[in-house]
Amino acid sequence: MKKLMYSVDEALTLLSISRSRFYKAIGSGDLPLVKLGRRRMLTPKGLAAYIARATRKGGA
Repeated sequence: MKKLMYSVDEALTLLSISRSRFYKAIGSGDLPLVKLGRRRMLTPKGLAAYIARATRKGGA
């Protein structure tokens, strides 16, 4: 079964970016975040869109 959501730590590992760059991307709206209670999660679709945009711009 595919994962439907990723935790912040899982997303950081998948993206291989720093925590500060990660939160900048969230703050700017480049990386969509889903709040589930007290947890912050990311969807595979949101991560893929972020990667696609970063690739077009020439870097994350």
